[in-house]
Amino acid sequence: MNRRSGVTAAAFQQARAEYARIPFWQDAPMSLQHNTYFDDAVQSVAYQRSAGRASVGVMDAGQYHFGTDAPERMTVVDGELRVKLPGAEWQQFPAGTSFEVPGSSGFDLEVEVPTAYLCEYLEG
Repeated sequence: MNRRSGVTAAAFQQARAEYARIPFWQDAPMSLQHNTYFDDAVQSVAYQRSAGRASVGVMDAGQYHFGTDAPERMTVVDGELRVKLPGAEWQQFPAGTSFEVPGSSGFDLEVEVPTAYLCEYLEG
């Protein structure tokens, strides 16, 4: 057993073997893209996953407008977003909730506290 981590060599080898069986880790090197918007007040890291493209990010307090090419699902991970979707009134989305945005449209955001999110691109 490793005194620092508390993990036995056998457990480590078993975990390593499990990860080796996951096709994503074997066949697809991870490609990350760092994006910044609004003078660095919004930052995200885009990546490819088995279910399609996605990005995770953080928004500082402020007001923002984002346009969409493809439909998107936004999930609030931490914090809260006030959102105005196309043709709708302003709505609150606390941590753990999500909303969808049509493609070829846009949405407005009001952020009062730094907020983390997951954006899933719903292509195809």
